[in-house]
Amino acid sequence: MNSEKKSKTYTAITGLIMGMAEVVPGVSGGTIAFVAGIYEKLVETIDNTRVGIINLKKEGVRGFLKRIDLAFIFSLLSGMVLGIITGVLAITYFLENYPPVIWSFFFGLIVGSCVYMLAKLRLKWQTFLILGIGAAVAYTIGLYNYGSGIESGWFILICGMIAITALVLPGISGSFMLLMLGMYTFIINDTLKGLLTDFSFGKLYTLFIFGLGCLIGLFSIAKALRWALSAYYNTSIALLTGFMIGSLQRIWPWRNPELFLNKSTGEITELTLSEEEYKVISEVLVTPSAYEGDPHLLLSCMIFLIGLVAIGLFARYERG
Repeated sequence: MNSEKKSKTYTAITGLIMGMAEVVPGVSGGTIAFVAGIYEKLVETIDNTRVGIINLKKEGVRGFLKRIDLAFIFSLLSGMVLGIITGVLAITYFLENYPPVIWSFFFGLIVGSCVYMLAKLRLKWQTFLILGIGAAVAYTIGLYNYGSGIESGWFILICGMIAITALVLPGISGSFMLLMLGMYTFIINDTLKGLLTDFSFGKLYTLFIFGLGCLIGLFSIAKALRWALSAYYNTSIALLTGFMIGSLQRIWPWRNPELFLNKSTGEITELTLSEEEYKVISEVLVTPSAYEGDPHLLLSCMIFLIGLVAIGLFARYERG
């Protein structure tokens, strides 16, 4: 396989994993891009696209195409679309039936990612300070108890702007941001999964508004990140690595439900009657022996190691 074809395949596989990760609350597609070694390329491409759109009238389509890497964009997006569909249909099923196993895989990915990124940093006292700040911010966000959101167009637009930050911010999960805003079930299950199983123009309109918000947020944050990575590389990487470390508590494989949200009334309670009527909104971290259900300990440990090995393979590929 020649290097160009290999690069396209690698980018598509990375996009596939990023797409699956974006569906899982607590896991960031940006983290996957970071570990895969395409993070800076991703931020640069997004910002170049923004600049190309702004100058489209002046430079024309030919000038726009010169600014962007179409092969990279097509490979990444095709992988992500497939990953999101896979995540919506498959990963959500396994999260409902074998949660410790799925969380163990992503926990392994994030742990490996943190080790990998720490090895790339110039470790000074300032670096540890920034790491601590990033970890504290992500940890605090993870403690937030989310409720029900607002199913209006303006709020859906804002949700898209906020959720897309996960694509370019390692450690910050877009799905979890939707959970915080009370919109995860509405966007992922009712709208996206609903379009795949029961199409309607209302759901398509909701997805369009959400996608528009994603584009606005994506172009805005990409410009700031590109500048930060250029001017303060070590500090930026330290902060992003801190985000990943702080997000680990959100994806610990063994967690017992603590609070539930009544999907119909919005009432928060400590008791639940059925999974159809209630949604878990707060959990407590426990050991496998204290887990309420089958901990799948052996399988979870094996999957955790697979996640770690996957990071090693990414790193080896990046080094060439």
